[in-house]
Amino acid sequence: MLYVLAFPKFAETMARSIDRFRALHEPERARLVGPHVTLVFALSEADADGVCDSCGRAAAQTPPMDIAFDHVEIGDDPYEKTHKIFMLCSTGSGALVALHRRLYRGLHREGDAEYRPHMTIATNAARERLEHLDPASIGAFPVRAVVDAIDVVQITGGALETVRTIPFSA
Repeated sequence: MLYVLAFPKFAETMARSIDRFRALHEPERARLVGPHVTLVFALSEADADGVCDSCGRAAAQTPPMDIAFDHVEIGDDPYEKTHKIFMLCSTGSGALVALHRRLYRGLHREGDAEYRPHMTIATNAARERLEHLDPASIGAFPVRAVVDAIDVVQITGGALETVRTIPFSA
């Protein structure tokens, strides 16, 4: 299973705060993958080299971007049958949506028309457990970061492996 992720670069203290929050409230995923924005979801029958080539073309048209997450929302994940707390992207959202669309077009697939750039910070089967969490314990919003690359990753044997990191070059 291949995915395309962006790993925002946060200030060191913010990165540690996000890691601690995720370790408490989505420990399994936090052990698997660091804080990220998923740009392409679950490509089950895709050639890794072809995906990397397509991502390289999209990254060549993309400049590094400043992003900010300015609020949180609890949402339902119908695929995993869980509830999640999302930190939603404000600054840089349009650039991430455009990149999401370029990536899917380059892969000759249909992207999510409702795509909203976000970072998941908590997951639970019981929505009411998430309603009692205080994401402000991470730090002051907005949470700022820089995205200057994308990673093609695969999950193999329960572990995440980076196939290729592709820096932006526009």
